[in-house]
Amino acid sequence: MITYENDKLMHAIKNLEDGEWWLVKPEFVDKRRYILKPCVKWGVKPSSYTFKNELFAPLLAVVCIDSLKQGIEFVNASEYGLTSGLQSLDENEQLIWKNSIEAGNLYINRGITGAVVSRQPFGGMKQSAFGSGIKAGGKNYVSSFLNIKENVQIAENKDVEIVLYRFKTLLRLLNFTDKFRFQKAVESYLYNWEIEFSQEKDEHQKKGEHNTFRYLPLNNIALRVNDKDELCDVLMVLAAAGIANTHLTLSMSAQEKQFEGLKNCNQCECKLIVQSESDFLKDMYKYDRVRTCSSALSIEFYEHAAKIGKYIATAKPLTEGRIEMLHYLKEQSIAFEYHRYGSITETVE
Repeated sequence: MITYENDKLMHAIKNLEDGEWWLVKPEFVDKRRYILKPCVKWGVKPSSYTFKNELFAPLLAVVCIDSLKQGIEFVNASEYGLTSGLQSLDENEQLIWKNSIEAGNLYINRGITGAVVSRQPFGGMKQSAFGSGIKAGGKNYVSSFLNIKENVQIAENKDVEIVLYRFKTLLRLLNFTDKFRFQKAVESYLYNWEIEFSQEKDEHQKKGEHNTFRYLPLNNIALRVNDKDELCDVLMVLAAAGIANTHLTLSMSAQEKQFEGLKNCNQCECKLIVQSESDFLKDMYKYDRVRTCSSALSIEFYEHAAKIGKYIATAKPLTEGRIEMLHYLKEQSIAFEYHRYGSITETVE
């Protein structure tokens, strides 16, 4: 609407690949091609240009599938994951689809546009996410505009090793003072995991429609350790990722002797790779997200991340789990209109 310069759209309109045909042919309303009437391209395949690219136009690409499983595989093969929808009365299909599809906003028996602020916080996954992926209109959105720092005094707890039994190997790597900070952090991570991050909640309770919000673990995350990082910060990241059930790879150079104890720690709940920064940058594309304990990184580090579109979480690790745990999770909104094909007084759990 604001420009007619859309090379990807014009390529999709002008080119029909093998098996493709127009069910509804494309037609522009005006000579300058600002407004395109809705059109439907049939026979699109996952390998086709139309399937692989975001066109930002009312062009519906129809892909024929043999099963729900195949459809999910096709969708998840895309580099993008903003919204996805399912029309089905089969409760088992609904559950399988909901727990398999890789997209930020899911819609069951409902249109896939028109997200409402707070009710359906909006934002995608993969290449459809920007930065940390925190959803616009959601309860965590304001944190995207803040620099939060820790300003607390840690009270001593004589039962520290009992409380942190799961992380006892990590705890033994710390000095006496840092043990209490690590303890406070893990207690907060566990508490917030229990009451917030492990829950799928419908806070609006709108009659006729479920609108739930949940957190999912990242597929993987890398923690790149630098020589000026504090050991306690590094261990807090390991603990947070472990509690979030997010697979973490710990990357460090061979010169970082202060972290030597981690190399012999078999309970770090992560994969350890000893590598140079240049080798890490070559591997950066493999990770959903990169975590560091500070923003003191080389210009090459930032430039490479920008080049491949990789988000780096550079904030110093916090003991407050409600904030820190956001680095290791992704958000998902699910809207289910159960009134469309049945009674508005009954819900499907």
